[in-house]
Amino acid sequence: MKLMLAVTLILAGSVAHAAADTTSGIELLMLNKNPQPSIGDRIALQEVKGDQCRFYGKVVETARSNNLEVIINRKTCTDGVTRATSLIVPLPTGSVQDNETFIGHPASGNAVGTTKEL
Repeated sequence: MKLMLAVTLILAGSVAHAAADTTSGIELLMLNKNPQPSIGDRIALQEVKGDQCRFYGKVVETARSNNLEVIINRKTCTDGVTRATSLIVPLPTGSVQDNETFIGHPASGNAVGTTKEL
């Protein structure tokens, strides 16, 4: 009985950890010195952890609101290959501070990191 309880707790912990990993997104640092991003601005971001890939996209208005977000459509990693990707990075209301990090989330239900070489 104790063994079954231990196995159940381990499995529950593994599932919870996997769910947290897929919902947390990718932590990104803005490379542009742009304290007031506006619609149409091109933005470059870089992973804070992991492979230090760079992500590129454009600022757009969030649907049905006055908020802004960056629509990421490509990334380049240390191998130098540019790949298509699909992430959304919500921007804060007001100005962007130096060294402020953002969280990139999958767009349209894609898994984080889903890519295709360009």
